[in-house]
Amino acid sequence: MTIAPEQPATIKHGEMIFEPWITAEVIDQRVTDIARHLGALYTGQQVRLITVLRGAQPFADLLLAKLQAVDDGPSSITIDALRVKSYEGTQSTGSLSWLQDLAHPTNPDVHDVLIEDIVDSGKTLTLVTKELSARNPASLRSVVLLDRPEGRAAGIEYTPDVIGFHITDVDAWAIGFGLDLDEAYRELPDIYGKIHDDQPLPPYTMPVL
Repeated sequence: MTIAPEQPATIKHGEMIFEPWITAEVIDQRVTDIARHLGALYTGQQVRLITVLRGAQPFADLLLAKLQAVDDGPSSITIDALRVKSYEGTQSTGSLSWLQDLAHPTNPDVHDVLIEDIVDSGKTLTLVTKELSARNPASLRSVVLLDRPEGRAAGIEYTPDVIGFHITDVDAWAIGFGLDLDEAYRELPDIYGKIHDDQPLPPYTMPVL
């Protein structure tokens, strides 16, 4: 039997303090619900899960396991990954640098599901979605663990198709479960939130699937 490591009550990183926010148990149940939702959408269909590296990997791994366990779900599930970097250019939406493209070409008979850990400004996923859509998959949906719409950049109106948790505070800062701070804390099974001026962590909501 594997015993999960005890999680720290607080995490201090320099002057910053983080406390548990969304527990592994809550994450697990929410991903189960998302998998059931996707299973119903893609019953009998071919699906490719596309992970945006690196932060989305724990979310993608858990979602894959849950989706494979769904009764009457997709007929087949393949996986792929990409790594990108967005930056400001001459256009308001910026530009995109592909550090790692997909390993396999898009199949018009396969439904692509883009998996990301968090959407904030919306710039990166706006550009990635536009590029992947242009490759003409059977369909394309985005699934994100955390969405912070209050953080959208000017002119960006991106809305993910499936959202795990909606963060209501534009200043909220999360680490753990793939989310990092200086490349640390990705391995934590819980998501921790940054404490601001000794105030309680802001609420999060779970949008209807």
